[in-house]
Amino acid sequence: MSNLLSAYFSRLWREKIFWIALAFMGGCGIFFTVIQHITQQPYRDPAYPITPEEFCFNFHQLIGVVSAIVCCLFLGREFQDGVLRNKLIAGYPRWKIYLSGFLANAAASVLLALGYSLTACLCGMPVFGGFVISPGEMLLLILSCVLYVTVYASLFTMIQMLTGSQVVSLVLCIVLTLGLYVSSEVIFNLFYEPVAWDGISNPNYPGDTVLGYLEMLYQFLPTGQGVLLTRYTQPSYVPIENVSYGLLPCYSAVLIALTTGAGLWGFSKKQLH
Repeated sequence: MSNLLSAYFSRLWREKIFWIALAFMGGCGIFFTVIQHITQQPYRDPAYPITPEEFCFNFHQLIGVVSAIVCCLFLGREFQDGVLRNKLIAGYPRWKIYLSGFLANAAASVLLALGYSLTACLCGMPVFGGFVISPGEMLLLILSCVLYVTVYASLFTMIQMLTGSQVVSLVLCIVLTLGLYVSSEVIFNLFYEPVAWDGISNPNYPGDTVLGYLEMLYQFLPTGQGVLLTRYTQPSYVPIENVSYGLLPCYSAVLIALTTGAGLWGFSKKQLH
């Protein structure tokens, strides 16, 4: 498997789309940090100042789509150029090929997120100051971000390896990502609607039982986790009380295991032409 990983990473470093995406994420890290300072600073409650924990990990709105593009175009070449068949002919088991591709995609996605975070930190910390959370909390925050980004890579790897088409997989991955964004936004907005505009209780507001399931679903989705982790130091800005941040990595790990397991099973049954 080490030979497969070496081949995947060697090709990843030569992949132009990866470096273009990395430069894009780095540029967005600078741009959105500046915009956040300009738009929020004059109106921000002094009791809740902007901290690096907010802007350094604020890549959740971009990472899904950018990761989908890189993962699908990168792995899609395996099918187009006949590289995948050559690996099978050479005697490599399918599970090793799948896991090697997944690990390469996961590394690429995490590096894209890191590119955003590094430039955001370099741009924002001189203005906003240093981190305010403890080293233990910082490790939890980083671990949670790495794992929820890896969830995207796991989903995109599964779709790419099962479809075998660059175009089809790219469209499916982008549609899935946008669907996750919309779903999390719908759930997020429900938390703001206990009272209608006229002051009367909203009859469509979910009850306590349903609301509990929605809160758990919001924390389970990678798009929901992205928002929660961006607001780590400002829980009052999130309409979910008592967020179990320690469970977020567990939710991501479950999703990674499920999608990777499903992908491995499907790829083992797939007929390659």
